[in-house]
Amino acid sequence: MKLKIPQYQLSEVLNMMAFKGISEADIKTMMDLGILREHYYRYNSTIFKAGEITEELGIVIKGRVIVENVDYWGSKSILSSALPGKVFGETYALSGHKLMIDARATEPTIVFLLNAQDIMSGKYNSYPWHLQMLKNLLLLSSRRSLTLSLHIFYIKPKKIRERVSYYLSGLASSLGTTEFDIPFNRNSLPTT
Repeated sequence: MKLKIPQYQLSEVLNMMAFKGISEADIKTMMDLGILREHYYRYNSTIFKAGEITEELGIVIKGRVIVENVDYWGSKSILSSALPGKVFGETYALSGHKLMIDARATEPTIVFLLNAQDIMSGKYNSYPWHLQMLKNLLLLSSRRSLTLSLHIFYIKPKKIRERVSYYLSGLASSLGTTEFDIPFNRNSLPTT
């Protein structure tokens, strides 16, 4: 059986927030230096595992990644869904804390793994893309903080109907439209 590896164009990657202001040559240089790696994951493959420490954050290029918490008894709670252009694991990569989440591919997926610790170390200060990547990491981190604040706002109500209403209202407000796709099914939405 032949693997169906998703294909992408580097021009698609350059439009992602993580690579704002970065050129194709810059991406190739980061790959040559080993601070940016491309990795293919099969359906249900684990990318990050709770308990491990990572210096890398993930950027979904093609496919989909679910970030979830698995408790001691094996119960899973979906924390987020990352589609192309979205970043996951950045809090752990930037802080050096042990992962409290699992991240896994829910379909054939291509992920760029960016070594955040190397970017922050300063050893690449002489490269023209370094300052822009630091800015991008700060922007991504601040957006994650905003997302977590909104999550707290959404889970504050006691009833699921109110939680879903707040969630949908927040999406409509941030997207500027009442028509959008929800990256969850009816069973997983109430657990987010």
